[in-house]
Order: sequence, then structure tokens, then C-alpha cells
Amino acid sequence: MLQTIGKLTILLLLLSHNIGHADLTSTVERTIVSELDLIILTVRATNEDFAAEIDFSPLKKDFEIINQSSRENRSISIVNGQTTNVSYKDHILTLRPRAVGEIIVPSLRGADKATRPIRIKVEKNTNSQIQRMRELVFFETSVNKNSVFVQEQILYSVKLFYSESIRGDFPQPPLLENTVVENVEEEKRYESIINGKRYYVLEKKYALFPQSSGALLIPKESFVGTYGLGGVFSGRKRISASSEQHEISVRQIPSSFSGKHWIPAEELKIEDFWEEEEKELIEGEPINRKIEMSVKGIDEAMLPDINQGRVDGFKVYADPPINNRMVDSKGLSVVSTNIIAMIPTRSGSITIPKIEIPWWNVLTNKQEISFIPEKVFQVSPKESVPTKNIPEEIAGSPSPLELKETSEDGISSYWYWVTLTLFGAWVLTFLKLLASNKRLTLEREKNESRNRSKKELELNSESIFSMLQTACAENNAEEASKHLFEWREKNFPSSKTMEQISSEFPLLGTELRKLDSFLYSRDKEEAWDGSKLLIEIAMVNKKRINPRLPASGALENALNPT
Repeated sequence: MLQTIGKLTILLLLLSHNIGHADLTSTVERTIVSELDLIILTVRATNEDFAAEIDFSPLKKDFEIINQSSRENRSISIVNGQTTNVSYKDHILTLRPRAVGEIIVPSLRGADKATRPIRIKVEKNTNSQIQRMRELVFFETSVNKNSVFVQEQILYSVKLFYSESIRGDFPQPPLLENTVVENVEEEKRYESIINGKRYYVLEKKYALFPQSSGALLIPKESFVGTYGLGGVFSGRKRISASSEQHEISVRQIPSSFSGKHWIPAEELKIEDFWEEEEKELIEGEPINRKIEMSVKGIDEAMLPDINQGRVDGFKVYADPPINNRMVDSKGLSVVSTNIIAMIPTRSGSITIPKIEIPWWNVLTNKQEISFIPEKVFQVSPKESVPTKNIPEEIAGSPSPLELKETSEDGISSYWYWVTLTLFGAWVLTFLKLLASNKRLTLEREKNESRNRSKKELELNSESIFSMLQTACAENNAEEASKHLFEWREKNFPSSKTMEQISSEFPLLGTELRKLDSFLYSRDKEEAWDGSKLLIEIAMVNKKRINPRLPASGALENALNPT
């Protein structure tokens, strides 16, 4: 019992030593600095203030925050038999003074604690000091435009020149409010000779897209690092450099612009391509249309939707657009490819409407309209199933209208109705005989089919494809699956499964998976839709018959620009 009490007493004593003093402190490396120097401010939060949020916004009045990081420490120290739990979090900020003279690092608050202010003296550098630092390291920044429209591309270049081995981090991409920032070029390294002195150059380029009008301020770029070889007798010395800031005037969308979607670009082209340009379309047979739009100087998020939706006389099935983004020293450009499967729903002359895209040419500072002209197709009617000729006796029989006209010429209404009744009875008798004959014919055909040899039962490719089309059109999943198997065996004997075929035709694979999912699903509340599978199978069949046909975007990824 006494041993247990002793252990508890020791544990309580240890816990009492673990409770450290909670505090929030701030320190700097030097209180006297030059205007080219940077100040390293460390704010330490201890114990229960460890996770406290600290408000650093008061610093922005007299300092530019160049960099900010944090580090944590948790340790236990034992001194003279006493155990102390040490835990703190350091917030390390790199600051650049905004003015020369005496300035104050203000009190910073976190939770219910606050740091003490620190007085800093910033001395003006002499010209010789500035020149000496510039010989070691300096910045060059540039923009290609000082005035732009909203969402217009600005190219911003940052170059760091240094003459000796230096250590430090290149500035991160600029953080600009209401502005999209994109990397245009990866980091470039090269050499340059300026006034007979060799410099190493580190360059990055960005594309900026301001999203609101007004003044866009690109702040100074800053570099903090060290130079020198370092060693026992000579340490590395701190260096810093900063660039000039840039102010861009961002104008609103001009009132003269008439387009629905604002597109400030250097160039916009749009054109379309048809799968079989010279072929006469046939009602019910699909054809692919590819619409390609290339734009220079905008981000892909600004591309307009060029899908026309419904087109009179066509069923339209559009794939999602494929956007290919390209980046070079001149900025961003995008090529958008839209693949649309179109099926004529009637014969005759059908017009595809004109597509117009208004855009603002930032080089000429005026609106332009790129367009695809309307196109007229002559659609042939689909082949109809031939019908049996009506016997001449029926064809030559008078119609009720003719009987009526005859009665009006002198036949009494009595004989009119008698004749009409006899005619009706004769027609009914003929139809019964015709139906009976049809049943006999069907029975005979069934009997004959049972006696055919296996060779005679083999269906040719066209018949199988026709039955497959019918199954898809009638949304008959079971029949479609059956005829797909027959169609594959007949036309693709080297492919053991439909998956091997669909690997070349991704959209076909998508529809096949939907079919399998429906067939093996227990819940069949919704009917299977075979229309898209019908289109994809038709496209594959066309490609099989004539491999020289241009590849369809709905079938092959090869069409997509690379």
C-alpha cells in the first residue's frame, strides 16, 4: 500500500514539472539593418498557446512579408532530477522594410497572449553598397502589356541574375487577387554577359489572366540567400535582391462587343470536317462531323460552347469536347475538338445552320467573327421493303368513292349499298384466303428450315449486321448481345472477345459495358437504350468495309490532336 502511494506521489510531482509557462514572444536577429537587408522575425508560441492562431496582418503596414514558415518542437528535459516538458511552435517570417528610418515591429496577438513591440532602425544604403550588392545578385522583371481587358493574357517574366555561387529559393509564382496565374515555361538556366561581367540567369515566365477590372499590382519579387564558399575561417554571407513592381490597367469589356461569351484572344479559328464529304447522305445512316476550334492567348476555361444542340432534320449525338492545351514562350493556346455523330431523320434537302463566334482581337483592338458557313445536304430516302403487287382484280375494282360518283350519275342508293356490301364481303374473303395462304407458307418455311444443313444455316455478314441493327433499334438487349457474338465471329475471327475490338474503339467499349451491366443486373426497372450502340456499331462496320475512310473521333482517339 505504501509503495503504491509513493508511486502516485512521484507521478504527481513529474506532472507538476511538465506544466511549463505559457507565453507568446517575438525576436529578430538584428535591430539595425540596411534598406537592402531583410529581417527574420521569429514568433514563438509555447505550451497551451501552441495551436493558437496568430494575427500577422499588423505587420503589413510597415513591412512586406516575403516568406513565412513554421516549425514545431516537443521535448522532455531532466535537470537536477526535475523533468520538464518543452513544447513550442516557431513562426518564422522574412520581412522587408517599406521605408528608411525607425519603424516598429508591432505587437502580435494569439489567443489571450500578445508579443512586445520591437524597434527597428533601417539605414539608407550608399550607392557603393547598392552597386556592390547588384554585382552579386539582381532581378529583372517585365510584362508585355501595361493595359489589358478583363481576362486578357499578360506575359510576366522574372529573371534572377547572379555572379557567384549562391544559395536560396527562387520566388514562388505571384499571388494576385482575382487573377489566374499559369506557368508558361519551366525554369530556364543560362548565362549572360553584362558590361563585360558574366552572370548566371535563372528565368521563369507566367501567364496572368485578371478576372476583374481596375488596377492590377504585381508586387516586387524578392530573393534572400547566402553567398561565399563557407568554411572554418570564412562563413557564407547573406544577400538579398528585389525587383521593381508593376501596375497594370485592367479595362472592362467594351460596350461595342456583341458576343454572348467574352473571348479576348490573339487569334481564333474554327472549321469543320465531315467523315465522307462527297458522299450523298442516306436517311437513318450516321455520319461524323468534327468541329475544331483553335484559340491563342486564352485559358481553356474561357472556351465557348459550340454545340448547336438540336439540328432540324438530324438526330445529334455529341461527345464531350477534347481540349488540347499548349504552352510556349508566347503564352497559352488551346485546340478544342468536338466530335458529333449526326443521323438524318428525313430525306430531301437538309441545311446545317451557320456557326458564328464573336471574339475580341487584342492585337487590332476590335471585334471579329469567326464562323463555319451553313452546309446543305441532299439526303436520299432509306431503302424500303418491297411490297407484293395487288392483284389486278383488286386494283381494277371500283373504290367506294367511284361507286359514290356512279350512284350520283344515276344508280339508285339501294343498288349502291348492295354493291358496296358485296364488295366488302369479297374483300374480306380475299383477305382470309391471303392470311390462310400466308400461314401455310410460314409453316412450309419452318419445315424447310428444320431440314436445312448447317452450311445453309450460316448467315452472311450483311444479314447478321441487319439483325444486330434491328435489335438495337428495338432496344432488345438479349437479341443485341446474341447478334454481337455472331457479328464478331463473322467479321473479326482473330478477336476472341468484344473487349479486344472495343480497345480500338473506346466509345464502343463504353456502350458494350452498359449492355453487359443491363443484362446481368437484377434491377431492370429502366429499359436498355440501344441507340448509341447502334451508332457505334455502324461506324465500326463502315471502317471494316472501307479501312481508308478517315478515322472518326467517335471511334478512334487518333483524331484527337496531339
